[in-house]
Amino acid sequence: MKYQDDMTIEDIQKTLEIGKSAVKMRLSRAKSRLIKIYKTFYYGKSV
Repeated sequence: MKYQDDMTIEDIQKTLEIGKSAVKMRLSRAKSRLIKIYKTFYYGKSV
């Protein structure tokens, strides 16, 4: 939502009805997962 829909953390917080720290944590976890997937695809092995 943040990058695809260009929403602020506050907008996401209101939409999902969760706390600001929960939004930040979810974004952080999603980013980590994407990095892991990218590295696996790019380097051809699990990191």
